[in-house]
Amino acid sequence: MRLIILDTETTGLSPAEGRIVEIAAVEMLDGKLTGREFHHLLNPEHPISEYITEIIGINDAMVAGKPTFADISQAFIDFVGNDKLVVHNAEFDRAFLDFEFFNIDLDWPHLSKPELWIDTLAYFKEKHPGERCSLNSLCERYQIQEPEGTNLDTLRDAKILGELYFKFSTSQ
Repeated sequence: MRLIILDTETTGLSPAEGRIVEIAAVEMLDGKLTGREFHHLLNPEHPISEYITEIIGINDAMVAGKPTFADISQAFIDFVGNDKLVVHNAEFDRAFLDFEFFNIDLDWPHLSKPELWIDTLAYFKEKHPGERCSLNSLCERYQIQEPEGTNLDTLRDAKILGELYFKFSTSQ
């Protein structure tokens, strides 16, 4: 089975406050990361506040001249295909993706098909009530090592989430 593990960075906490500034997706086939990746820093088409830069580590200079979401949207759709997405806090990413696709007047069927989204945050909150369920906390709890060869947060987090998802989905 093919799954796409997705992570984004945004310039706000809701689409009313910001845009997607980084997107990463990695392909998982039959429980193994294949090495196929989709990753872009994006120009959010507005200044990034110092507060957000402190949180996500991305500033205006880093995204100057980068593509916009509109520029990469079709390539993203093609990468995902018809496969399920695995996302930590799926509603957050889904809301931003919905906003981005709405802004460019492009239909993406995944947005109207909740069955194509697997929310690992909801799963882990149910499994560990009252405990922290951030990716860092889960990595410690499940002894997941940071993948080698990347210092890009969204790409690293997508790979980590893939490992976590495989570990918990096969232990059911």
